[in-house]
Amino acid sequence: MATNTIDLLLTDYTPAPPALDNDGHDLDISTGDLQTVSGVDMVRQALVIALWWFSGEWKFDTSQGTDWYSILGEKHRASEVEAKVKNTIMSTVDVNKILSYSQIFDNSNRKLAITFTVDTAYGIAEVSI
Repeated sequence: MATNTIDLLLTDYTPAPPALDNDGHDLDISTGDLQTVSGVDMVRQALVIALWWFSGEWKFDTSQGTDWYSILGEKHRASEVEAKVKNTIMSTVDVNKILSYSQIFDNSNRKLAITFTVDTAYGIAEVSI
């Protein structure tokens, strides 16, 4: 019985995720200690990570990430890309609604810039990728 009680207590505890720095997107240890994020910053960081990852890339949860494999290497309508990105956004924990969304293709440099604003459980988050 005691083991079950301990297990329940441990599953109820959710530690704050580690913060990533803005330059190299590595763990932020700028103060000498591992920094953590919470609230709107936590959701913003989760969105950025979800959009960087390819679906299936993270071996511990292959459902995480964006379905970039079905987009890359072929021509797709902007609406198809937008739908996949928005699906990733709305699948992110604590995102309630997309308030605004913009994507710009730079064909000469083969880059996609995405900017959006979402309503989260903690407030409004603006994200640019």
